[in-house]
Amino acid sequence: ADVEEQAPTEWSTPLGWAAIGSRCVDEADATPPPDHVAVAEVLVAAGARVEPKDAEMATGPLAEWLAGRVAS
Repeated sequence: ADVEEQAPTEWSTPLGWAAIGSRCVDEADATPPPDHVAVAEVLVAAGARVEPKDAEMATGPLAEWLAGRVAS
């Protein structure tokens, strides 16, 4: 799969969707809890670029992880 594939939305990459997902899941109710950082690690290792808006959209551990890897 193309880690830079675009969908017609503002957060249009798979990494952007992971950022949105970090906002939309109640981790306390999820079994097992989602690991958005693990998803981001795989995407970035495959070549995905971290955009500032991805870090701004994300919450929790993913927000911190993305903020440390924003593309310059």
